[in-house]
Amino acid sequence: MATVDAELQRIAHIADQKEKTAAYKTLLEEKLQDLASLKTIVTHLLGEDVLLVISRAAITHLASVVAGIDVDAHPWKLEFICFCLAKIKPRILSFEEPDVMFRESLAAMYMDEEEYIEAAKALAAINLESSTRQYSDVEKAEKYVKIAELYLQEDETVDAENFINRASRFIHNVEDWALKLRFQVSYARILDSKRKFLDAALRYYEFSQSKPDEVDPDDLLELLGKAVTCAILASAGPQRSRLLGTLYKDERVKNSEHVAILEKMYMEQLIRRPELVQFEKSLLPHQKAVLSNGFTVLENAFLEHNLLAASRVYSSISLEELGKLLEIEPTNAERVAATMIGEERMKGSIDQHLGFLEFENTEDEVLAAFDTRISSCGCCVVKDPVLAVKPGKHCIVSDRANHLPRQPSCHR
Repeated sequence: MATVDAELQRIAHIADQKEKTAAYKTLLEEKLQDLASLKTIVTHLLGEDVLLVISRAAITHLASVVAGIDVDAHPWKLEFICFCLAKIKPRILSFEEPDVMFRESLAAMYMDEEEYIEAAKALAAINLESSTRQYSDVEKAEKYVKIAELYLQEDETVDAENFINRASRFIHNVEDWALKLRFQVSYARILDSKRKFLDAALRYYEFSQSKPDEVDPDDLLELLGKAVTCAILASAGPQRSRLLGTLYKDERVKNSEHVAILEKMYMEQLIRRPELVQFEKSLLPHQKAVLSNGFTVLENAFLEHNLLAASRVYSSISLEELGKLLEIEPTNAERVAATMIGEERMKGSIDQHLGFLEFENTEDEVLAAFDTRISSCGCCVVKDPVLAVKPGKHCIVSDRANHLPRQPSCHR
């Protein structure tokens, strides 16, 4: 059998271009099991002695063949693709099509190995704004969304946001509903990763209401689950309360593994730390991050919720008692309260001299909120709250009544 060099010399002397191109393609297929020979052929084809029209056709054919070969039967596939890309790079403008094909094959291999960052980098190297090859707005949007999705697999929010922003320039010209949904979900995941949980929850919930014939029902439930998680983690306040109400009234949530916590948050009941153990296990790494105040995302949400719940049953409370209620130091309790008041997520004031937190909710507001929650549960009988009054202190309301309207405060 003739050596690969001899075969290349023979083909080089063929006068007819079509015949020569076909001969190169045949040789490439014959040497598909021989990595060294393939490298020799590619080097020859990219040399100055081979006409561009011939070499481009042969290399493009090679890229399509390599895309379909089994990596188990050809363990050198990754090495060879990287070799071809390196050889093509100096002449990228002339070999843009095979370059794209090789990069897509490379990305597919990395995805199979769950190396999502490398897969994203492989696709990101494709020049979608090329002047020599025209891409439609749909093609650009799809590729940018795909790259963003890959970065999000590894919580690389900054890079993901970069490509979602690029996709946003073209998505308005896309009619493919599935692609639009992928774009929107990726944006929601970016908000989630950036700990903008309220915005993320709103978007997740909106997408979870898509028609079952448009999206897999399991995917819709997954989006609903993400909405519940983000709503629980969101900063306490009026907007979050409205979202909790919307989620709580959605019949699909009844089967959620976190429905118990969601219900307590919606009903503005106090939540104890042991109740959060299972929920915490389901969180993603960025949802377990430690904030600047020293608390984790979940701890902060838990503290703010309990503080807001306390505002529904207390007229005022000492910072010392508040610390016990929240299971943290009084100084930390004061800091959490000050933050919520400063951001207008809770009405109240702190008397540092006396060491008391005064809530400013009117009785009408509290009763209205209470009535709304009771009516949503279909309850018709409400027992009076049990008050444990300490002499000389403000009223302390027992846990049995932690979701009921507060009674008039006892004067010190």
